Amino acid sequence: MSEYAEYYTGLTGSSISGLEVYVGNAFSGGTGGNHKVTFNVYQGGGSTPGTVLGSKDVALSALTAWDLNYITFNTPVSFTGSDVYVGYQIYYNSPADTFSVIHVTTRASAINSAFLKYNSTWYSYPAITNPDLYTALVVDPIICSSVTAVERQNPEFGVKVYPNPANTTVYVDVNLADQSTKVLIYNLQGQLLRTQAVSSRITPVNIADLTNGIYILKVESEKGVSTNKFIKE
Repeated sequence: MSEYAEYYTGLTGSSISGLEVYVGNAFSGGTGGNHKVTFNVYQGGGSTPGTVLGSKDVALSALTAWDLNYITFNTPVSFTGSDVYVGYQIYYNSPADTFSVIHVTTRASAINSAFLKYNSTWYSYPAITNPDLYTALVVDPIICSSVTAVERQNPEFGVKVYPNPANTTVYVDVNLADQSTKVLIYNLQGQLLRTQAVSSRITPVNIADLTNGIYILKVESEKGVSTNKFIKE
């Protein structure tokens, strides 16, 4: 089996109701058993992923290749602190399964937030690749700030952020946008840098003045909350 995780910091919620995953390849060589992907939330606070706080098994055959997939935990996963790791575990079967998650291309900014478990030990991507690969996995937590927020979470609430990486503008596509919807951008230290109202389904956000690096883009509305990560280059 192989295990991968993506690091998030500056989170202001208390639980994660699900994950937004941009799946690449998804092929199941069979049914049942380990023909699945286990999606995990890991405790943060350290330089590598900590204890698994919650997980959800999803059959490979239930995932849509080359598209955003929304994974909903049976119960929201609580975490402490302001940072977590989210990721997935895949299993090798015969006949072989195929699964991958989209990741950003290596970045000259030398910023990495992706991790890989090898021989039971977690490593950052640049620590185990040659040449060094500085990247991010497109696995985003859907944050709930309270129990009432969990009750309001609409399973159809979806957000897409593109292009990623971006240079001057990112577009935020909110499928259930309404007058309560807003976009918030944080740096990795948790500082709020920008708030913008969403006036239509697709909203351009100017990021030309931001320095190169990784940012957290959070979308909040009465219908749900989605936390995404984008790279400014």
